Amino acid sequence: MTGTVAKLAPSAAAQEAAAGTRGVFAVIYERGPAYDDSKDITEQIYIKEHVAYGQTLRDKFLAGGLLGTLADDRVLGMIVFEAENIAAAKQWVSQDPGVQNHVLSANVRHWQVTSIKAYQGEITRISCAG
Repeated sequence: MTGTVAKLAPSAAAQEAAAGTRGVFAVIYERGPAYDDSKDITEQIYIKEHVAYGQTLRDKFLAGGLLGTLADDRVLGMIVFEAENIAAAKQWVSQDPGVQNHVLSANVRHWQVTSIKAYQGEITRISCAG
């Protein structure tokens, strides 16, 4: 089985080369230092702006949503999108109002997609309308 896994997993050199090219990137959002644990996520400052900023990805946006329990987990959400390279993906994330104002922290990762199946369930959206 180890040989099969090794054949499927790209080498470190291949991963580094792929990171410099157009691809798919995943961003894990966590509570930042300015996140107020006494408030619901929809009540956090800059969350409305964060959600609106996500819409600027337009057709590059592939998936996104909340993760964890939101009550006892530092991880809040994730988005997946296409970008020219990891530098462009990190640049886009750095302009996110939630990240800029330290309500959220973000970890950007190059995702070497091997397969994606369209989600067939019901999608629930959070509303930050005020």
